Amino acid sequence: MASFFPERLSGKMEKINKITAKSYLWNTIGSILSAASSLFLLMCVTRVVGAAEGGIFSLAFATAQLVLTIGKFGVRSYQATDIFHELSLSTYFVSRGITCILMLMLGAGTVVLAGYSLYKGTVVLAVCVIKMVDAVEDVYHGQLQLVNRLYIAGKLLAARNIFTMVIFAVTITMSKKLLFTCWITGISSLALCIMLNHVYVNKYEKIKFCWNRTEQKALFFACFPLFSGSFLSLLIYNIPKYAIDIYCSTEIQTYYAIIFMPAFMINMFSEFAFKPMLTSLAEWWKNGERQRFIAATVKLIANIFLVTIVILGIMYLIGADILSFVYGVDVTSYKMELMLLLLGGGFSAAVYFLYNVLSAMRRQKAIFRNYSIGTVFIFFLAFYSVKTGGMSAAALSYVLAEIVLCSLMLWSTFHTHKKDFKK
Repeated sequence: MASFFPERLSGKMEKINKITAKSYLWNTIGSILSAASSLFLLMCVTRVVGAAEGGIFSLAFATAQLVLTIGKFGVRSYQATDIFHELSLSTYFVSRGITCILMLMLGAGTVVLAGYSLYKGTVVLAVCVIKMVDAVEDVYHGQLQLVNRLYIAGKLLAARNIFTMVIFAVTITMSKKLLFTCWITGISSLALCIMLNHVYVNKYEKIKFCWNRTEQKALFFACFPLFSGSFLSLLIYNIPKYAIDIYCSTEIQTYYAIIFMPAFMINMFSEFAFKPMLTSLAEWWKNGERQRFIAATVKLIANIFLVTIVILGIMYLIGADILSFVYGVDVTSYKMELMLLLLGGGFSAAVYFLYNVLSAMRRQKAIFRNYSIGTVFIFFLAFYSVKTGGMSAAALSYVLAEIVLCSLMLWSTFHTHKKDFKK
């Protein structure tokens, strides 16, 4: 009898380790395909319908990414770290339905306020539907992560992104029509997402849609600073693009979108390392395991910058040539701007990780404050400099803003740890 419990404990730990390993593997695969999807869709557009249409699509994609923050509302990091189940699953799902409707409304409002043509505005709305699928999927995957089934979420994410890429490529190749392709891709991807994810999440907890005013109010106030941070983060990405849209040609917008894509992908790839750790980080912080928490934080930040340095070296040698080949557009003359954007992408990845760390520490107000400072900084810098400096000024303003923001997020993280340690 004495040997039974250690054996049972050992078996349980082995099972947990296997699940963790699978979570890392499938989260990595799903995230790679999610990141590759953005690159692939733009590649299809530029190769099939040209650089001018690529400029419209890249601006639509930038706008859709921005309003996607409304759809997600910063809930994923809060939901995945809700280890005491303070809010019901129903509350998360009802909230997501509301935010997705608001996302599409904001997309429509952006089209009207920007004064886009009917064609350009309708493309923007169609791309918003494509990106809304990410928001719908996110609430399902947050629940799977909370019950330690992130590997299932990774498989579903991979399957859905493969479907999106295939349907987009086939439709645009056959029709040669960007608008038609975007609508077909958005509607079909949404249907597949709901069909697949609903089945798997229901296995672990029945999904219900019940209105609970108290819980909805609590979720809104808890996540509003997180949403604000996410929104401002995407605004920081896109302010240089909007400045280029005002002061430069559509073709320059396409070139910037192409060389910016690898920088954006560094941010998405960084999720490989830290997304499976979010629930553990929250547990360590709430259980008072401060040294373990800080050690993991420092290690993950170091890994992000190590990956960034490696990518900078590789892309310096062959990056511009590869991008020119993939997109069928010559960007070899923008090698310096590519390096600046990649460096900014590394700092941005560290910022996004620290955003999740501060969320686990429940320091949402610090997140909002830091992103507000970063947004004001890049707004004045980009619109002042892009008018005369063009794409080079856009790239430089982005990297400087991310360095400032990363410094603020680091200070907030370690200042919170120091205050808590003194208590």
